[in-house]
Order: sequence, then structure tokens, then C-alpha cells
Amino acid sequence: MICPSCGDDANPPGARYCESCGASLDPAVVARPKGRGCRCVEPDFDPEGFCRICGMRAAKPTPAVEFEQIVDTRLALASDTGRRHPTNQDFGAVARRGDGAALIVVADGVSASDNPEAASRAAAKAAERAFVKADFASRSLSAEARALVGEAAEALLAIPIAERRHDGPASTMVLAIARENAASGGFDIGLAWVGDSRAYLVAANVPETLLTRDDSWAADQIETGRLTRQEAMRSPNAHAISQWLGMPIGDMIVHSQEVVLTPGVSLLLCSDGLWNYADEPSALARAFTEAAREAADAALICRALVGFANAAGGADNITVGLLRT
Repeated sequence: MICPSCGDDANPPGARYCESCGASLDPAVVARPKGRGCRCVEPDFDPEGFCRICGMRAAKPTPAVEFEQIVDTRLALASDTGRRHPTNQDFGAVARRGDGAALIVVADGVSASDNPEAASRAAAKAAERAFVKADFASRSLSAEARALVGEAAEALLAIPIAERRHDGPASTMVLAIARENAASGGFDIGLAWVGDSRAYLVAANVPETLLTRDDSWAADQIETGRLTRQEAMRSPNAHAISQWLGMPIGDMIVHSQEVVLTPGVSLLLCSDGLWNYADEPSALARAFTEAAREAADAALICRALVGFANAAGGADNITVGLLRT
């Protein structure tokens, strides 16, 4: 059975999930209609735009993205080069494994380093492989998340250095592991990150909650009170990072925490190509609310948020991963 997400053709007949990437192999999920709106073959719209046959409005087109990975209607990721960069130095992955745990990982290659495209891809793929194949059930979620970031760091350090004028490939990473909590109806989440890619809790019409703290010059200036957030973000040093995958393992600080995802709240991970345009309080919540109003499907919301960043300028690569309750 061929996986529609990664293309692996070695899955046994009747398998529910891909053994390589964890994506759903359920035909009802793979072939589901995309988003809300009329899907009639021959629609009949009234003057207000509603179809007389199904009662739905015309389906709105969704923004195109360079790369996306869809596990099911609740778990997806989208990535795009943006409007100004020639290549996409971001990469990411989403997966679900046999014990029901879900993974989101977003990596952002550091432009000033050697081969940033290879760095982000190697890091994200290594974390995804380790997540799907390994059994960390005896560890806490935060410990497992930290272990996966460690796997990613080791894989990145194994990339040959192409140009000796730099220190080698480098990337940021934010990673989340989620396990369903039957008692609450939500998820228990383990987070780990290095650099300035971020994780948020988001819900329609509710201010977002930033879960991560950037390893960056701007974050240091704001935290110490030297500059206001507005002053720090206007500086050309704003996105200079102080920690990254690719630095010596002994010098790298991996942050982690555990949070609870309650029903009605979603977990969003992204690179700075999105949060740059939604760093003001409640800006990301407004963008998410607008996207969720048009579609409940995680993949379509990711696409819409990529479209939001591109419409705002698209100055950087954009990657968004989402888990919906």
C-alpha cells in the first residue's frame, strides 16, 4: 500500500498508518473533501451565494504551498518559500505512531550557515524517524522531546561542511509530542526547542499563548529591560540567535516543558516567517480565527496561515504545523 504522504510502498495491505512516516492510510481520510463549502458537481447558487442543493456557499480556493504533510484532519504541516527568498531553508514534519502519539517538528535553517536547506531537512527527518521507530513510553513527554532534538542535532553535525568559511550547517528547531488524554478529552504535550522557532496555544477568538522563549538577541534585550519589544524587533540584530542545532552538543541548551492541550484549543508550531507578521499581542489569534472560520481541517488552516504571511510580505520562508483538538 502506497502512502500518500511520503510515498513508501512497503506498507502491508489493510495497514491503518504508514510504517515510515505515521500518516493515515484510511481511504476515507486520504480522499476527504478539502475544507468547507459546496462540492456539488452541478451547483445551483442563489443570489446570496448559497447552493440550493447542499445549502453551502461556494468553496473558497486555498493558498498554494510548496510543501505540505497531512496525517489526518487534525494534524498537518505546510511550508512555503515565501515571496522574497529564492529557496526554502525551512523544513518540518508531522507524524502519528502506533501508540497514538503525534509529532510536530519545525526546523529553520540558518541562512548564514553552510547548506541551511540540508540542515533543516536533516534535523526534521532525523527527529521524525526517531519518533516513529523508537519506544519512549517509559519517558516523560518532555524527556522524549528532548531526546528527539538530540537525535536531530547529531544528524545535523554529520552533514559534511561544504564551505570552510563557516562553522557548518545550522538550524533552529521546535518540536512537540502529543498523547491523547482520555480523561480530559485533550492532549498532554511535551515541547523541546533550540533557537527562535515557536510554539503557541491558539483558539478561535481567544488571545494566543506563546509557549516558547526565543534564543535570540531581541529576547535577551527585552527580558533584561534594555529595550522595549518594539525597539528590539526593529533592530537589525533582532533575529540573531544565541543557540542552534549545529553548535557543539556540549554547548547547546535544549529547552523543554510540558503543557496540557484542552478541548477547543490547538497547538501551533511555526518558523519566524509566520510569527514575524503576528508578533503583536493577539495578532496570531486573529489570523488563526479567520483561518478556522473558513475551514476546520488542520491542513487548510496551515495553508491559510502561510497565505496570511505571504500576503503580509512573505519576507522569509514560512512553515506552520498544527494539531487540533
